[in-house]
Order: sequence, then structure tokens, then C-alpha cells
Amino acid sequence: MSEMEFKQKMVSQIGGGIAKRVAYAFDAEYPDTDGSFAIKFKENDLNNFEANVSAHTVTAEKREEALAEIYECYTKAITFVPKLPLNMTALNLRYETNKETETVTLKREELSKVSSLAAMKELFKHSLKTVNPR
Repeated sequence: MSEMEFKQKMVSQIGGGIAKRVAYAFDAEYPDTDGSFAIKFKENDLNNFEANVSAHTVTAEKREEALAEIYECYTKAITFVPKLPLNMTALNLRYETNKETETVTLKREELSKVSSLAAMKELFKHSLKTVNPR
């Protein structure tokens, strides 16, 4: 095993454990939150992470409700993240149905773009859409 492979494996294992603890702490602090919050370490660095806020619905007809869940979870996540002794580099807002996924990625300095549910919906109008392979 090369040094790079070893480092990747260590970051994956340690980062996975930290990510689970962060998700557990978020759920404990905000037990009634719809949507989900998770973090993932990128580029073999345990100091910097990307956060993910997402909601899943079976059909696109429930999109408005899912976006409201994402916004609610987002507002809680942006108050929770500063409590972490880590640096968030980006926040991914994700809405999924059984047919497609929409994603909006905000860099840390862009978080103020989502000041209301209406502002978030506007960002999703221009979101990246992908077809789910489910």
C-alpha cells in the first residue's frame, strides 16, 4: 500500500467516524427536523468538509414540501456548523425524487444568498439536475 493509499484509507475511516458523530449531534440538537444533514471530508483533509442538506420525496409533486424541509434543515445547519471545530468549505442543498436529483452548491461565502425560502426556491430554479439511476 502506497503512502497516498494509506492516507486515503485513514481519512476515510476517521472521517467516516467523525461524520457519524456530527450527524448524531445534529439530530440530538434538532430532533424534530425534517430533511437530513451530513458532512463529508474532501481531498484527504480532516480539517475541511462539505456539508449536505437534503430531502427526498417519491414524486415531483411533493417538491414544494421537500424544498421547505431543506430550508428548515438549512437554517438549523448554518447555526450548528460554527459549533464544529472544523472548516466547512461548501454546503450542498439537494432535493431527490425517484426520477431526478436537483443540487445547489453554495461556497461558505455564498450562504447569505439563502435568506428566505423564496430565495432558496429561486436558486433551485437554476439548479443542476441529474437523472437518478434508481
